[in-house]
Amino acid sequence: MNDHVVVLGFGTRGPQRGRGAGAEGTSHERIVIVDRDTSSVAEATGAGHVAICGSAASESVLREALVDRAGQVIVALDRDDAAILAALMLRRLSPKATMIASAREAENALRPMS
Repeated sequence: MNDHVVVLGFGTRGPQRGRGAGAEGTSHERIVIVDRDTSSVAEATGAGHVAICGSAASESVLREALVDRAGQVIVALDRDDAAILAALMLRRLSPKATMIASAREAENALRPMS
């Protein structure tokens, strides 16, 4: 698989991410979901996605999701600190992929530099 979309974290935001921002126009089987919760993985698989159960900050899990060949990665994790670790690992493994990341806490959201 090449130029696919990887969604890290399906949970509460994942179904929206799998259908919306960034994944729009991408067929379900070209969206790879990574989540540590088995019920979220089952939900993603039931929706027609490829799904991997594991930590989004784990290099081996990200390699299994083929992030090095992904066109886009959406980081939608439930904790900002975990999202930061995953984003750092992603940038090292897949420097050219477009990354979209969400922050849970407003204080952690990036703001334009003045």
